[in-house]
Amino acid sequence: MKAPNLVLLTDFSPLSKVAMLYALKMAAPLGANFTILNIVRVDGIPKANLKTRQLEKTISQIAQEEGDNLVAELRAQVKGNYTLVFKPVKARTVSEMVRKYVSNNPTNMVVMGLQGASALKNWQD
Repeated sequence: MKAPNLVLLTDFSPLSKVAMLYALKMAAPLGANFTILNIVRVDGIPKANLKTRQLEKTISQIAQEEGDNLVAELRAQVKGNYTLVFKPVKARTVSEMVRKYVSNNPTNMVVMGLQGASALKNWQD
């Protein structure tokens, strides 16, 4: 059986970490390949501005550092024979980021955390 490919979305919040840990604990025994994505928002930024490009590069570097720390933390909590990588992705929206990534990379599942059950409760009203 081929190892599944899972995409884990994060905003570095505790809730997204809970979702990632759940996915890791469920699919790590299968030798899954996990890719953690974080959006680096580029909406409303004029691309010709040199300072803006430098700022975008700095934000991507900070996201990569935070992502590397997150990978180390998750690996310490969930042992196993699986791959786990982090990638900051430049996009305008989360849906654009996911669409961009999964169209170029075979993906079996996308996992993300929500802002608690209260978000769903408001949707039902």
